[in-house]
Amino acid sequence: MASRHPIGLSRGDLLKQAAACDRALNVVTNPEHREALRHLQELWKALLDERPAVLKARFADEILLLNQLQTEITTAALH
Repeated sequence: MASRHPIGLSRGDLLKQAAACDRALNVVTNPEHREALRHLQELWKALLDERPAVLKARFADEILLLNQLQTEITTAALH
């Protein structure tokens, strides 16, 4: 599955995704969107505990899906 905004699997990239959730939480008011963003932020942070090789082998597709979900929630919440 190809993402519109592909991300890498480095620690820095995962931190950026968690930070993007944090920024979105500062502007999103819908309670359901906020809850989804909180969960996504926790998932990004949890992935930081994995080794990069494990991430690529086991979680590449899931990371793309999380990124897509985060983009869709943020876009919907801000429009």
